[in-house]
Amino acid sequence: MRVADFDDVLEHVGGFGRYQKRLIVLALPFNLVLTAVYFGHSFVALTPRHWCALPELEAELNISDPSDLHYVGEEGGYPSWAVPFDTLDGGNTKPSQCTQYKVNFTQVLQSGGFPNNSWPTEPCRHGWRYDLHHDYATIVSEQDWVCGESWKPNLAQSIFFLGSALGSVILGWLGDHKGRLPVLVISNVIAFVSGVATAFTNGFVSFLIARFCIGLTYNNSFMMMYIIMLEYVSPAKRSMVANLPIAIFLTFGLVALPGLAYLLWSWRLFSILSSLPMCIAFLAPWLIPESGRWLLAQGRVAEAEKILRTIASVNGRPIEERVFTEFRAYSKQFAEASSKEQRSHNFIELFSTPVLRRRVILLTFLWMLMTVCYDGHVRNLGNLDYSLYVTFALTGLLELPADLLTIFTLDYLGRRWTNFLAMGLGAFFSLIAAAVQSSPLAVVILAGCGRFCITMAMNTGLQYCVELLPTQLRGQGVNFVHIAGHFSTFGGPLIAYLGEFSALLPFLLLGLLGSVGGAISLMLPETANENLPETAEESENFGADQPFCLMPCWEKRKLEQKQELEASRSQAEGMSNKSFTSEENIGEQQVERRVSNGVVIDYHSSI
Repeated sequence: MRVADFDDVLEHVGGFGRYQKRLIVLALPFNLVLTAVYFGHSFVALTPRHWCALPELEAELNISDPSDLHYVGEEGGYPSWAVPFDTLDGGNTKPSQCTQYKVNFTQVLQSGGFPNNSWPTEPCRHGWRYDLHHDYATIVSEQDWVCGESWKPNLAQSIFFLGSALGSVILGWLGDHKGRLPVLVISNVIAFVSGVATAFTNGFVSFLIARFCIGLTYNNSFMMMYIIMLEYVSPAKRSMVANLPIAIFLTFGLVALPGLAYLLWSWRLFSILSSLPMCIAFLAPWLIPESGRWLLAQGRVAEAEKILRTIASVNGRPIEERVFTEFRAYSKQFAEASSKEQRSHNFIELFSTPVLRRRVILLTFLWMLMTVCYDGHVRNLGNLDYSLYVTFALTGLLELPADLLTIFTLDYLGRRWTNFLAMGLGAFFSLIAAAVQSSPLAVVILAGCGRFCITMAMNTGLQYCVELLPTQLRGQGVNFVHIAGHFSTFGGPLIAYLGEFSALLPFLLLGLLGSVGGAISLMLPETANENLPETAEESENFGADQPFCLMPCWEKRKLEQKQELEASRSQAEGMSNKSFTSEENIGEQQVERRVSNGVVIDYHSSI
């Protein structure tokens, strides 16, 4: 087999051997990095249950260590009559977190009276007490970022996404000009240093700076490894390698993260230890290869060839020298074409034609809605009336079946209908959750179903975005869409913050946004089993003749029926006509005789 592209070389050196399996194993710590970078904030800035501090009541009750108080109404805590109760959306009540009775508890206890709901209330005057038996102390409880300052941890997470947008631009540019491997190392080193530094923050500004620096590395700390891993896998195994390791490793990280937080019972230790997987970046130059396609695009053929020879050696594949001779010839053409393409195509072309422009805009809005819904579902876990450690681990377990089911539905239902159903069902479960606030268990189950659906939508969107944009503009287009998504995730913490005012508001908003995202999905063409557009001009006609209800499963069945019908017709015609000669049916060729300007011309075309 001649070497016509990079994938041809992989067939010679081994496209799924020991070397590739080693890369898949090396992806594990980077999946753990992704969970720590993206989800770690939920456990660093966890808000423990709290209520107003009442020093005079503690003195009367001989409470010597306020930090050891249990929750209101529990043994070892404030008596339930001493704290006002707030009525929740479902009619349930809970001790007020931000108000206290406006009374003198010393006088009340000495007089033998007890406060009741008719007594006036006021905001907390002496700070807060925290239940540190159910939750550990966090930066929120240490800094009293509750009630009037509860916006601070949510703003910190929004600053994280501001950093992620900036990091995508800066580190993405470095990845194109300096290589994928250096950016992988830089991203993880910054994430490690920032994660450890978070443990030593002692104020709002320093915490914001740490979150911003960690945000710079989000996406690139994992995505560069993801790209490198896929580039060295044969096309036949690429879909499996793209989804299955993420399904397994990411699920493991999501389940392990709350367990680590619970075992350590310290947000500072959690910040440090959850950053340790990032240390693999120091070993990456000796364990992980540079992107082969990037090396070729830069004309660094000798380095790419050295990596390929290493792959062949590890996989135990003897290679003829002819293969590398042809590879060098192909590499020269590839480098010239890449250089020409970079000069001739720019970002503006994404908006140069009406159909492509409309699709880029729709894709951008769809990706923004998916990312904000996903982040909103994750952040809203803290508002549920169950342990965050349990709900986070259980919903994290949903990542595995959601990823696996997506692999099936993408090929069976197609990209468009999978995205529509995932977003639509996610919205449906969110709206139902808003309607059953009186049942905490039902809310948790419905929230988990919503998280499951939006995970499927995100997995679909990753592939859909890459396939729908033309090849010449794919890199710039995907980067633009993803950066817009980073900015939209500013809204995720704000959605969770709405839970401070009403528990149903986050679910209502998630339902509304999911519904809009599902509708946008139906405005885009299907890409499954289609020859994808190469240029902006081809994008204008791509999908123009597709029926609205196009699904690969239906098209496959129609094709099978058509083939069966044609086979039966051919069989019937063969039985009725025995006069075919061998010359008229040579091999797999068909002879058509046509008359043109009085001259008989023979055309041979392969069937």
